[in-house]
Order: sequence, then C-alpha cells, then structure tokens
Amino acid sequence: MLEVDRLTKRFGGLVAVDNVTFSIGEGELVGIIGPNGAGKTTLFNLVTGFLQPDAGRVRFLGRDITGWAPHRVARLGLVRTFQLVRPFQNLSVLDNVKAAALVKVPSLAEAEDLAWELLEDTGLSRYAHLEARSLPVGLRKRMEIARALAVRPRMLMLDEALAGLNPTELAETLGLLERLHSRGLTLILIEHIMAVIMRLCRRVIVLHQGRKIADGPPEQVGHDPNVIEAYLGEEFVA
Repeated sequence: MLEVDRLTKRFGGLVAVDNVTFSIGEGELVGIIGPNGAGKTTLFNLVTGFLQPDAGRVRFLGRDITGWAPHRVARLGLVRTFQLVRPFQNLSVLDNVKAAALVKVPSLAEAEDLAWELLEDTGLSRYAHLEARSLPVGLRKRMEIARALAVRPRMLMLDEALAGLNPTELAETLGLLERLHSRGLTLILIEHIMAVIMRLCRRVIVLHQGRKIADGPPEQVGHDPNVIEAYLGEEFVA
C-alpha cells in the first residue's frame, strides 16, 4: 500500500530523516519506534504532505503522492493523527467528528450519521454534546481517532495516540485499535510504550538519528544490538 523510497529531510545542518526506505502492505500493523529526536514525527509529516522532502519519493496505492497537499493525501485514504491534539475547541465532540466526515460524505445528514456511528464505536457517544475543550487528554485522543476514521482511511497513521493515558484509557484505546485492525484497517503507530508495541505490532521499524536501523518482528528487533545501543548506550550491549 505504502512505499517510502530514500526519503530525506534536512533542517539547516540537521538531517532529520536520512535516506529512509520501507514499504507497508495492506492489513499490516506496524510500530515505529526510536529515541526522542529520531525523526519519527518528521517522517509522518513527510509521508502525509505536511512537510516536503528534500529527496526521495512516497507512493500510496500505486500513486506517487510526493509533495501532495495533506487534504489530497487524506482523500486518497492515507490519514494521520497528531501527537498534540488540536480539535475545534468551541465545537461539540459530535461536530468535530462531523466536520471531518464532510471530507468524504456529500451532506450534513450523512456526516452526522457517520459521526454518531463513530462515536458509538469509539465509546464517545455519551460525550457527544460536550465542547471538545472540556474533555480530558485521554478522551481528546480518542476523539482524534474518531475524526481520522470519519475520513474513511485505507491506512491510519497514529502519532503517540496512547501517550499520557491512564491504565483504563490505555486498555480501552488498545481494544479499539485491535478492533480496527481486525476489520482490515492498516495501522502504523509511533509509540514509546514498549509493552504496547510488543502486544499490538507484528512488525517494528526503528529510527535513530533520522536513519532506519532495524525492521522486523518485535522479538527480533528487541534483541538487536543496534536498537539496544540507540536506546540505552553502547555499554549495555553484550
């Protein structure tokens, strides 16, 4: 579904993403991990059109989408969430999801029907008429997922959707992601909670200083000396 070919992004003298290549097949559930500053969110921004690469190409569903505007990428079915959730603060939860649905459906009535369906599915229906600003962080992040789903993605990229959640919120959101994947949605997630990566992901890509240093099953990646060194320092490598 997704092909990233030698993608590179520089900010002055800093190479934030350095010649990164990988592909994601339909139905995969892939984790992207790495220390802070490894280039994970920059990579998401490049793939989804929020940043323009200095080199490399991005293809989705066989089409070269390099340099496309984010709304064109989303309409094609490649949708992402953000690490810092920015809802329409003064709108209700329902209206936030409805606004996202209008990217794909032609009428307000259909958008509202889809929004209600997604609020039920994500466990947010009881909060439908509350202003988005009133939600705690965990529910805001779940609303962000509902908004992304309203665009009817073929592939969903989640940027730390589980960070900062309490144990109950974490369990509920993990269950939601597992349900979405079981229905055939392709998922890519940036995550720092290794227990989550080990539970959810069938494959893990590791970035360090902008470069891809590992790509494989979580058990294999977790024992890779390069990965251990990137996280803990070379003195920890046996």
